[in-house]
Amino acid sequence: MVNGELTVTCTYTDDVSGMSNIREGYEKAVKELGEDFEIKDLGELKSVIGMEVERRWEEGMLLILQEDYIHQILKHFGFQDCALKYTPLPTGINL
Repeated sequence: MVNGELTVTCTYTDDVSGMSNIREGYEKAVKELGEDFEIKDLGELKSVIGMEVERRWEEGMLLILQEDYIHQILKHFGFQDCALKYTPLPTGINL
């Protein structure tokens, strides 16, 4: 983090994803990557390696969801029709 700015990029094979807490950081990263590599900006990230990415701008939140992946794992092991069970404590308990 420099002067309150945080910009992060990550690479998975030939795909690069990134995030920044300010728009200028994003634009600078894209420009710098474009100077050395042929790039194509595909817009806001929606999914990566089987995870859904949801951005709630108004709330300042970034959510990473794995619901589809969990369903795939349950199906793989034959548990797609299993009953939901909360363990070890009941829901809504205040500790």
